[in-house]
Amino acid sequence: MVTEHLDDGEGEILARVRKVIGKEVPVVVSLDLHANVTPEMVEHADALIAYRKYPHVDMADTGRASAKHLALLLGTKQRFAKAFRQLPFLIPISWQCTNDQPTKGIYEKLAALESEAVPTLSFAPGFPAADFADCGPSVFAYGRTQADADAAADKVAALVESHENDFDGRIYTPDEGVRYAMELAKTAKKTDRHRRYPGQSRCRRRFRHHRHAARAGAQQRDARRDRRDLRSGIG
Repeated sequence: MVTEHLDDGEGEILARVRKVIGKEVPVVVSLDLHANVTPEMVEHADALIAYRKYPHVDMADTGRASAKHLALLLGTKQRFAKAFRQLPFLIPISWQCTNDQPTKGIYEKLAALESEAVPTLSFAPGFPAADFADCGPSVFAYGRTQADADAAADKVAALVESHENDFDGRIYTPDEGVRYAMELAKTAKKTDRHRRYPGQSRCRRRFRHHRHAARAGAQQRDARRDRRDLRSGIG
């Protein structure tokens, strides 16, 4: 979050919260997948946990993961070691969709790396339009030991960096996009023309029935209006 006077809104909020509650009270934060994570955010929070879906259909899942991690902190009364990696390139929003590769595969492999030793591991592709020093993708891990956290963070960071060229997809101009969409529509229309669906004929009959009924109703309304006008001397 970039504010009018601060580049790192979340870092500032967390610093102020920590100043009020002290270092003993655990703070766990859920983040948008597009978060630009800063060193200050990592410093002042006991854990940062980011969404893993774009479109963001996992907000509730992320909330549950955050609550689970907080319960773990409260139950063990121990802090986890932190590992934070900022990656050296920007990822366009267009190529952050988790329904497509390479992002889909990255999150699948990330989930497989979580374990008892590393209960929380996140990758945030970032929001490049924010345009400040800490803007960009990042990886943050929380482990039982510093070695556990570092190893997990390094694996995910290396995985993301290995796909740098895959994030450089084609961006269409408005005119190109419209032409491409029209070609796709033509292809879909040709495919559907010879395809019959269950109940298709029944639906067509119902449509014709409702269309005729609507026309008949309109004619009746016109006839009543004409009779009313005639009685009142109009026309």
